[in-house]
Amino acid sequence: MGSVQKPGRLDGETGNATVRALAVIVVAVIFGLSFIAIAQVHRQVQSAQTGLDMAALAGAQTLIDSYGSSAPDSPCQVAADVAARNGLSLSTCTVAGLDILTTSNIATRAGPFAVNFTVKSRAGADENSSFAIVAH
Repeated sequence: MGSVQKPGRLDGETGNATVRALAVIVVAVIFGLSFIAIAQVHRQVQSAQTGLDMAALAGAQTLIDSYGSSAPDSPCQVAADVAARNGLSLSTCTVAGLDILTTSNIATRAGPFAVNFTVKSRAGADENSSFAIVAH
């Protein structure tokens, strides 16, 4: 005697709900891990931006404090020191009038991928006030 097949069920479709559920779980895990990697990169870039802003503000304060001095301190050296204390190295530092412009390149990882970013900051005297230090 042969096997009896239950009505409404095809032999080749047994277990397909398990395969679909597994596929949904795999996709959800991939999206979750991608979100975590992107969030980590965003946090690292924001942290680098904050450190560079502090460096530019310190350099601008030094520039303003030594304005008109016969032996002015180097605002770029001060900015580089503050950046180093925040784990950054300055790529460029430019003094333009009473403003200081800084950039730093950072390398980070997003999961298995290496990602490079350039962060920039500008600080100096406010246009409306001769010696108020602001980050732009």
